[in-house]
Amino acid sequence: MKRLSSLVLALFLVYGLSAFGGDDAVRCRTEFAAAPYMTQHHLGLGTNELVDTLEVASSPVRLLVGTAITERPDGGTVLGGRFVISHFGNEKPEVNLNVPGLDGRATSASVLTVSNDGRYAAVTGGSIFGGPAYFFDLQSSDYTPFASRTETRNTYRRYRELFWAQIHRGLAGDPYARMMLEQLGGLGDVFDVLKEAHEKYQEIPAPVYTQVDELIAQVVERLLGPPGQDLGYGLVSSDEEQEIPTSSIDFSPDGKSYVADSAESLAIRDIVTGHLEARIYLTDGTGFRDLPIGGHSRYTNGGKHVVSYHRGYQKDALLALWDAEKGFGCDQQEIDVAYDHHLRIERAFARSPDARFFVISGKTPKGFATQVWTTNPNEWSHNLVMAREFVSTSKEKGSEPPVAFSMKSSYAVGLTDGTVELYDSDRNRLLKKFEEGHKKPVTAVAMSGDGKMIVSASREESTLVLWSTTGEFEPIRLKGESLGNMLDVKFIQDDNSQILLETSQGWVREVYLVDVFKMRAALQQK
Repeated sequence: MKRLSSLVLALFLVYGLSAFGGDDAVRCRTEFAAAPYMTQHHLGLGTNELVDTLEVASSPVRLLVGTAITERPDGGTVLGGRFVISHFGNEKPEVNLNVPGLDGRATSASVLTVSNDGRYAAVTGGSIFGGPAYFFDLQSSDYTPFASRTETRNTYRRYRELFWAQIHRGLAGDPYARMMLEQLGGLGDVFDVLKEAHEKYQEIPAPVYTQVDELIAQVVERLLGPPGQDLGYGLVSSDEEQEIPTSSIDFSPDGKSYVADSAESLAIRDIVTGHLEARIYLTDGTGFRDLPIGGHSRYTNGGKHVVSYHRGYQKDALLALWDAEKGFGCDQQEIDVAYDHHLRIERAFARSPDARFFVISGKTPKGFATQVWTTNPNEWSHNLVMAREFVSTSKEKGSEPPVAFSMKSSYAVGLTDGTVELYDSDRNRLLKKFEEGHKKPVTAVAMSGDGKMIVSASREESTLVLWSTTGEFEPIRLKGESLGNMLDVKFIQDDNSQILLETSQGWVREVYLVDVFKMRAALQQK
């Protein structure tokens, strides 16, 4: 009864308050031409080079760009990729790094991540053709990578660590862990001893840990055979490390560690030293359904957990929740979201800066939609909970409603009818509506770190609108028909006076800085 009551209370906090949202609407009536408030930056890319991913860092403003070098200016076979860092206004890049794949395969620089504090950046090729991840200290005057790391696969290690994941899961309270250990290798009685020691000392004593680890190694060798043993069909059991590509990287909210998603596992490591803090296996012996390889991962629950997104292209996808310290699985959810390849993965699978919420966007049976998810505590672990869903009224691909979080407890959503809504993420309720800024669907949205400003853009009408969430100034619309399609907007990290705007003219991508101070000064003069 106590567990049921706590669950009902938690669900009320997530869902129940949504009905008490306000209907306080803000309307935009002031419009300027865009040109006087924008400064263009020339990326200086090759003729056959396309922007794959782009981030920005402040103090000073630097663009971090991952590219794909293709056989034609409009795409085609990928021949390679580059990572470029350049100061805004300076066409000559400070970093010009070719990003290699494993085994000589060509890959684009498709994965680019910057830590919350803007200090560290990481880039890799991603996908099954990717290679090592390169790490940069953006506060250093030397922009060369301070580390190049490749994840590895080892069958013996995987099985040993899966046993330990089940042990930790059982110590956390999972009633089925002992049964799993017994089925995996007859270690049910061993777990009983470990549990008794853990209850007595609040940890596993080092001598006990060593003995159990040796026992697990023996069990694994019985399952796989000793290294070097002929397994038939030309296969020989091997306890060696095999390099595998990194498909995604996410920095922890505190900027001290990162999670690297590779072919079959997630590795959580110290950013600077590369020390392995935990390893999470996506297949075999987790107690859940085996997961497809090559997904993407993000921190959640403030960095205590990791959620992996195993996207479906034609059908449903899977979400899995993992303990970031011990590596055991906590929850799995099959979701009715198919991946929309018109979306960058940064938008299809994003998270809030504090890692308390994450967003999934794609095609659902209801249409193109965006879902906001969080985690909920249960008796012994956590489980995944969808807080809200926003469905597009457009049938065009890439029309999923954009969502952006502030550093505070709020997020903004751009809707197909041209309005923007502001939500309190803690109480899951609507706070305010922003209307008459766009006549066409809102296709990009961003929030300032302090949550006091929202910027929204409409690709179809080339308009950008700056909103105040506190009523400090009237909304301002910038019209920029000559700019082409407005693809994305974001506030510069730790600098709410400038907005980065990405546009496209055909296959050509262009980047602008929008001066917020100039816009507000012009509004006051008017």
